[in-house]
Amino acid sequence: MKNAGPIYRDFFDPLQKAIFDRLTAASIVDQGDTAVPVVDNRAEKCPFPYVQIGEAKVDGDESTKCHAGMSIRAQIDIWSRKNGTMSEANCIAVQVLLALTSQALVFEESGNPRGFEEVSHMVAEDSQNFREKDGVTVRRMLRIRYFIQDRTTVQN
Repeated sequence: MKNAGPIYRDFFDPLQKAIFDRLTAASIVDQGDTAVPVVDNRAEKCPFPYVQIGEAKVDGDESTKCHAGMSIRAQIDIWSRKNGTMSEANCIAVQVLLALTSQALVFEESGNPRGFEEVSHMVAEDSQNFREKDGVTVRRMLRIRYFIQDRTTVQN
């Protein structure tokens, strides 16, 4: 969304932080039981495999009479180069999905001045695998839709 404005940033930043915190706490590992880094920006020296928190998009305004709310679709990419197959990326994707959907996300109070909370989530059906042009790198793209509510606002 072009120039989404401060209200959307208010939703995105706490959501991205909550996703990052949950994934790093989950201790995600590759097929060899080696820890997989979680990043929000790809550093050139980041080793494969890794989990990248991608862009978030507003799907719609989910405000009620009492609370401001948004439906936000978060993209998570799993990158792998193991034998040019999808198996490692898919193995990591299962761990990511379990970490992000087994219970509601927790929004850190200091980075969440508006008091956001997750109301619900669902895994979007357009998640898929891609093989990159180099023929070795694969990307497993996951999309999770979060319904986020600002519990501090009461609208009239």
